[in-house]
Amino acid sequence: MALPTEKDAPVITEIENFKVVVPWPQEEIEAGMLNRFDMVRIRTDSGITGYATGRSMRPEDLEKVKDTFVGKTPFALEQHLRPHLVKCASVEHALWDIIGKMAAMPVH
Repeated sequence: MALPTEKDAPVITEIENFKVVVPWPQEEIEAGMLNRFDMVRIRTDSGITGYATGRSMRPEDLEKVKDTFVGKTPFALEQHLRPHLVKCASVEHALWDIIGKMAAMPVH
């Protein structure tokens, strides 16, 4: 499947960072299973959504990420590599998730 051209590419409409708690049995948690994660969700105007887990983002970092990416295509990865966004690897992973879904290919 061919990826869309830049002019036809979806546009990022929303970026969220939220906590997920997995209800593992207590014995699993005591054995070392992690049950709390921070999740990034990036939505596009075409309905494709990218997800990634990672470190929690401070509210001001999330605002910088939103200012950088909302209204742009997921292909704007080079902007993610700017020094003030380096701590947001989960955002980059979620963008790759979107690109992989657009190409109908898994991202590992």
